[in-house]
Amino acid sequence: MTLKHSSLKKSILSVSLALAVSISGSTVFAAESSLSKYDSYMMKAGYPEELIQVLNEEQKAEIFELKAVYAGHKKVTGKLIEANVPNNSKKPAQTSPEPQSLSNFNQYITSSRVSVGGTGFAEFILSYNWNWAYDPIFTAEDKFGLAWTDDFDAISSSARYGYSSEGWQERPITYPNCQGRLTSGGSTQYGYDAYSPGTGIGWAVNLISGFSAPGCGNYTTDKHSGWGQVQIRKAHNNSGNADSTSAKATYFHRELSSEGELQFSKTGPAVTITNKWSYDASPDAGHNWTWYHVNF
Repeated sequence: MTLKHSSLKKSILSVSLALAVSISGSTVFAAESSLSKYDSYMMKAGYPEELIQVLNEEQKAEIFELKAVYAGHKKVTGKLIEANVPNNSKKPAQTSPEPQSLSNFNQYITSSRVSVGGTGFAEFILSYNWNWAYDPIFTAEDKFGLAWTDDFDAISSSARYGYSSEGWQERPITYPNCQGRLTSGGSTQYGYDAYSPGTGIGWAVNLISGFSAPGCGNYTTDKHSGWGQVQIRKAHNNSGNADSTSAKATYFHRELSSEGELQFSKTGPAVTITNKWSYDASPDAGHNWTWYHVNF
C-alpha cells in the first residue's frame, strides 16, 4: 500500500506520459481524421453529443468497426472520498478544482446494439466510463465492474480497459516554461480482473499519486479517469417483441492493506473482503434499455 507523496507506485497499466512528442504532421492528420470519422458515424448512429465527448478513441473505434448503434446511456454523479484515513496519516491539502463538499465522481454507463446480421443473436457493447476529481492518500489497486440481467454472456476476449491521471506542477517557479498541468497514461489494456458467466465482468487498476516529466520535474495527481468495455450476447427468439435489460456499474476505492475480490450477482458488482470498511464504493450507476427480438 502506498501513501500519497511517498515513492511512486508503478502502475500495472504501464502508464506512459502524455507529453508533447515529435511526430510527423501526417501522423497527426491521420489520427484526427480517424477520430473525426468515428464521431461522424456516432452522430448518425444516434449517440448524444455529450456521450461522444466522453467515450475515448478506442471505444469509438470498436463502435465504428462493429457498426453499433446507440441503445441508451445513464450518467450518475456523486461524491467519493476516503472515509477511513488512519489517525497517523496526514492528508495533504485538497488540490482538486472541485471542493470535497461537492460531487467529485462522474460515471457513464452506455449500451450499444451491434449489427450481427441473421445470426439469431442480440449483441451489445457495454461501456463504463468514470472520472474522479480527488487526490487520495491511498493509491493502490482499485476495482470497478459491470453487471447485467437476462443471462447475456460476455465475449470475454472483447474485454478491455484503460486508466489515466492528471496532475499539477509541483515546482512551477523552478520550471516556468513547463505546463501547469499534464496528463499521464491512457494506454488500452486487454483482459479483465474478474468474470462471472452470464452476470458480470470487472477490472483492476493501480492509481498513481504522481509522475515525473522529463525536464519539468514532478506532477502531483488530483484527477483520475478510467473505462471498461465488453461485448455481451444472447440468442433471441425472432418474435419481434420488445424486451428490457438492465446493467449496473460500481467503482471501488481501496484503503489500507486488505485484499479484495470482485464478485457479481443479479444485484450488481460487489467486493468481498476481510475488513469491509477498507473499500469505499462509488454511487451505483444503473441503466436499462429496450431492445427487440429481431435480427439486426
